[in-house]
Amino acid sequence: ALFVCGAGNNGADGIAAARLLHKRYDVAIYLPFPPSSNLAKLQLERALSIGVPMLNTLGEADVYVDALFGSGLNRPL
Repeated sequence: ALFVCGAGNNGADGIAAARLLHKRYDVAIYLPFPPSSNLAKLQLERALSIGVPMLNTLGEADVYVDALFGSGLNRPL
């Protein structure tokens, strides 16, 4: 599964989910933007500390998890 995560708290949720599924499933994280919320930064630090793979480009996956934008999106996609 490839978790495509945004910079805010919705992205933090995606990073946390990837971290929790790591070791049981083949997961990776793609961050198109650097994390900006404190929660996203914390979750990224935790995920990296246990070896969750990070991708530099959007890659192939059987499952994509969208964690880019949350319910507070206030701009055009």
